[in-house]
Amino acid sequence: MAAASVSVPRIKLGSQGLEVSAQGLGCLGMSFFYGPPKPEPDMIKLIHNAVATGVTLLDTADMYGPHTNEILLGKALEGGVREKVELATKFAVSYADGKWEIRGDPAYVRAACEGSLKRLGVDCIDLYYQHRIDKKVPIEVTIGELKKLVEEGKIKYIGLSEASASTIRRAHAVHPITAVQLEWSLWSRDVEEEIIPTCRELGIGIVAYSPLGRGFLCSGAKLVDSLSEQDFRKVKSWVTVMLKLPTPGRTPRPRHCLLGNLSSQSGIFNSITVTLLYLQTVGLQKMLRCTLEKHPYDACLIASYEFGT
Repeated sequence: MAAASVSVPRIKLGSQGLEVSAQGLGCLGMSFFYGPPKPEPDMIKLIHNAVATGVTLLDTADMYGPHTNEILLGKALEGGVREKVELATKFAVSYADGKWEIRGDPAYVRAACEGSLKRLGVDCIDLYYQHRIDKKVPIEVTIGELKKLVEEGKIKYIGLSEASASTIRRAHAVHPITAVQLEWSLWSRDVEEEIIPTCRELGIGIVAYSPLGRGFLCSGAKLVDSLSEQDFRKVKSWVTVMLKLPTPGRTPRPRHCLLGNLSSQSGIFNSITVTLLYLQTVGLQKMLRCTLEKHPYDACLIASYEFGT
């Protein structure tokens, strides 16, 4: 029997005219964070398959690798693929001399943008996010520089990632913010209290990353036992935070009760469906990470499934 064709719907993201696929493909896990880098030919094939099925919002960042994920995506965009996708990347997390640093000063913003353009092999970035907020630099200053990049044609739309409601308001007053990216899933819902309502009030699109709880909503706590030592989820302090402790400034949520209920091997697809349907029903753009080391194409398959039928 021939496989049923899939059709990923398209939606307006924000209020400035950006149109994207209703599901996106987050490329972080292809090069960084979730275990060792995956084979480049396989990841390029995954990206091409995603685009062919209508998943056209591709998400990366300069810190992924660092830099290697943007280079990978740049290769995948060759041969006419660039014209078929909406390209999103991020800046603000700088790695130098063995240390990570958050930067939002104008000189860094401009240099980071130029670096991403070069690595991606493009003339313009569709959606450019400030990855994390630099508390040393007023958000108005950072957005002011991004506004100049829009005027120069180097980026089309501005986004923020993991920003507070007050920061979103201040940024939006300088230049329209098209999208806010944040962690939102069945086990991370504190953003529903203030940040989500703020975005809706201002007409800002919402992009949820890690909608499957970084894989824990698929496999439960036992997932940790199967991870490689290079997987950041294996780090004790990180896993402790994810499973037991709230993120600073965010309301604690009883995550552990979900792990057992949504973790049976026979019900993995059902748990994925329920999780993504929850996000779909509250109306947002879903960002899927390529996190399953044994089945790297699952993220593409899930993104391509049309939930609502």
